[in-house]
Amino acid sequence: MNQQTTLLVDADVPLYKAAFASEVETDWGNDVWILYGNMAQAKEIFNQEIDDIRAAFPPDSNVVLCLSDSSNFRKGLMSTYKDNRKKVRKPLLLKALRAWVDDMDEAVCSPTLEADDILGLLSHLPGHIMVSIDKDLKTVPGQHYNPGFPDDGVYTVTPDEAHYNHMYQTLCGDSTDGYKGCPGVGPVAAAKLLDVPVDNMWAAVQLAFSKKGINRCDALVQARLARILRGDEHDFMGNLNLWSPDSE
Repeated sequence: MNQQTTLLVDADVPLYKAAFASEVETDWGNDVWILYGNMAQAKEIFNQEIDDIRAAFPPDSNVVLCLSDSSNFRKGLMSTYKDNRKKVRKPLLLKALRAWVDDMDEAVCSPTLEADDILGLLSHLPGHIMVSIDKDLKTVPGQHYNPGFPDDGVYTVTPDEAHYNHMYQTLCGDSTDGYKGCPGVGPVAAAKLLDVPVDNMWAAVQLAFSKKGINRCDALVQARLARILRGDEHDFMGNLNLWSPDSE
């Protein structure tokens, strides 16, 4: 019997896309403009996004819509995590559309976790495929599908590749999420620093931070911010087991 496929979809992305795409600007004349959202259109766009993903897989595939919680455990690691997003306007219908998705049987959300974390935590299960356009998911080993590049199909990230990508992200940081990584280290420098055996990568990362006057504990915080949870790092009951170099 063939194993049934389960698609772990980062539903935050189609949620935002549908909410923004359904906004309408209208000129009322006399220099007065209004912005309103069309909820019916937003639902249609969201459903079409999910249907497009389903169409790339066998018709009996299961779909899990993974959604981020309003709170985030990474705030406990760095209080300013994602603070830069506070100034970014959210689409008008986001809250209402999210409530509509939350009521779907396929929707999954867990306290303090981001959608990416849910994908990572469930990715080890047989037949489970992570579906996301987010490059950060490449820090998680397993089967992946990027709906932004459907012609690439399903691809595999090995444990060594995932570890490299995690260390690379730790060095480079992520301006979108508001953590800086190692000062002065960009993509080219990070690739050079990680041109070592996989077992030596964390030592190379620590050395890079120490040369910038940053101690091991602060470097570890950056690594934990960059880490998408996986395996036994969370049990969906609130118990969190943060990454440490010894756990690889």
